[in-house]
Amino acid sequence: MRLHSRCALFINKDPCRTRAGSISLRVEYAWKPVKKKYDVIKEMRNYDQGKLDEAQTITLFQKLIDSEIVWMLQEDYGCIARSLIKEGKCRKAYRNALD
Repeated sequence: MRLHSRCALFINKDPCRTRAGSISLRVEYAWKPVKKKYDVIKEMRNYDQGKLDEAQTITLFQKLIDSEIVWMLQEDYGCIARSLIKEGKCRKAYRNALD
């Protein structure tokens, strides 16, 4: 069986009654998609190498702004973040951005 990297196996063990009245365990297996976490370090590396388009760059900077990491990085990142906020392409921070 081939596994997909964006799926995980979930096992559902539900007790259920049989016709005779005893309780049996019904086991179901299901492949469900798993939400992939945003890899900020990878995206920052791609940004530095010029591999991101405008939409990806805005997404990256919005994540950096939301997590407030951008203000702790090199001055260039903060300047770009401020200009994106002024242009209306990014908004000011809110909590739990990387969750």
